[in-house]
Amino acid sequence: MSKDDIIIGKHTLDTLTTGMYNNPLCIYREYIQNAADAIDKAARNENRDVSEYEIRVTLDPKPGVKRITIEDNGCGISLQSAAAELLSIGNSQKSSDRERGFRGIGRLGGIAYCNTLVFTTKSKGETKDTRITWDCGKVQTMLSRSNSSSRGIEIKQLIDECVTVEVIEPSEKKKNESFFRVEMNGTKSAKDELLDYPKVMSYIAEHTPVPFDEQMLFFGEELHEWLQKEIPDYNTYRIFINDSLVKKRYTQTLSLRGTTKTDELTGYEQFAIQDSQVVQVLMYCKVFD
Repeated sequence: MSKDDIIIGKHTLDTLTTGMYNNPLCIYREYIQNAADAIDKAARNENRDVSEYEIRVTLDPKPGVKRITIEDNGCGISLQSAAAELLSIGNSQKSSDRERGFRGIGRLGGIAYCNTLVFTTKSKGETKDTRITWDCGKVQTMLSRSNSSSRGIEIKQLIDECVTVEVIEPSEKKKNESFFRVEMNGTKSAKDELLDYPKVMSYIAEHTPVPFDEQMLFFGEELHEWLQKEIPDYNTYRIFINDSLVKKRYTQTLSLRGTTKTDELTGYEQFAIQDSQVVQVLMYCKVFD
């Protein structure tokens, strides 16, 4: 056997989609972390604050549509690079010490949960959009163990047969903007949880870097300023779900287990712990009445 006989089979894609995530809601974390990285890069390049950018999640649960859209106005991807970056697997160009997504597989998560997965992007100053469309229904058919016609094919051939790449005119609204948009059309998940607004709102509030809600946590703004000062590259992002701004759901009123009583958080103490690599880790000591 020679190295020329090595095959990277189609089921590698199966492993990197359904095999990677035990909770369908994880796709929100993956796409939002990519959006946050794009915003960080744009903010550095344009010398702006990340608060000037936004990530918008739109849920459309109507029968026959069932669409999820996740869009950011970060740096986008250039026409020259888009196809190579978005179709390569495990070949991310991101820096692992600065950016969140660096393995080059997270964007594949949506393939298992919709009929078509569409990435559309443009970098600043360009006059054309790049649109890449995955036919996820065809992917699932080709991955089926009962499909003898696709047995033994390699992952590159599967991508060639299931993906289209187009260069298109930008919409009037996006002509002068950089952006990246993910569309999951014909979304499917158990009990439609990917389109369940309260579940999605709760998941994103818990698992993504959004600000504290000062109306629920009286020292939220003070805590945010402290974290920003002490932790390098600490940021929160403006994330909207159907035009509603997402905030952390931490509250100063706590229920006491086994009773109907509550207690109130009246203050906090802050202190720092240095780890073995002299990286500062911040902890909170909560003080109750």
